[in-house]
Amino acid sequence: MPRQKLVIVSAMKLDIERYRKHLAPYNLGKEREEEIIRYVYMMMDEFVSAAFNKHPVQHVLQVRNSETLQNQSGVIDSINRSIKKPYRNAASGRNE
Repeated sequence: MPRQKLVIVSAMKLDIERYRKHLAPYNLGKEREEEIIRYVYMMMDEFVSAAFNKHPVQHVLQVRNSETLQNQSGVIDSINRSIKKPYRNAASGRNE
């Protein structure tokens, strides 16, 4: 079964040839070396992204949180909650 080539989307450019020499002693073959280098690169890119608040999940959460704070139309107002109404009525002497 042929292996799929990994596609990496990153701000940093991956130079596979630069790191290939580190895997040369293992005689893995060019394709396998490239695969390992890409996996290590992706892991390191994730760590760096997370450390500098650049991880895609962090961006999505940040956008969601800012939208939630700006759009309060779906928030239930505590004045209109049914559980408080009987207590308010009892405190004021009204009976509903």
